[in-house]
Amino acid sequence: MKRFRGLPKEQRECFEKIAAGMRFRHHPRTLAILEHKGLIEFETMTVKFPGRLGSITATLPYVPIPIHMEWCRWCAKNVKEEEIDE
Repeated sequence: MKRFRGLPKEQRECFEKIAAGMRFRHHPRTLAILEHKGLIEFETMTVKFPGRLGSITATLPYVPIPIHMEWCRWCAKNVKEEEIDE
């Protein structure tokens, strides 16, 4: 659980958003740092539209389940109840 200690605010907030399912609009440098630290991975998704509209392919970050579980345990020990709604 050391991996979460000392994360700068921007990285922690970005990680939290990705863990909560908000996978868009993050700074590429922050994503690269979180990936280097082993906190996130990326998956490529393709959405196909009907007819001649074609498709869109996007590479999106996600938190692997073992990391997400570790984060939940870390939060349970380190986050006070009154901090949760902030």
